[in-house]
Amino acid sequence: MTRLRDLADRMKDDLGLDGIGPGCRPLGKVANARPIIDQDGNVRAEFRGPSSRR
Repeated sequence: MTRLRDLADRMKDDLGLDGIGPGCRPLGKVANARPIIDQDGNVRAEFRGPSSRR
């Protein structure tokens, strides 16, 4: 139990309890973001794997 409490305390200090701690990275930004699954229900070709790109 002591090890778990120590780990939780380190994570609290690293990630921040009441804000953003030093272990947090900024939110990512994606230019022209699109969902992986299009409105027609199909997965976009670039996410289907190498065999679908032939």
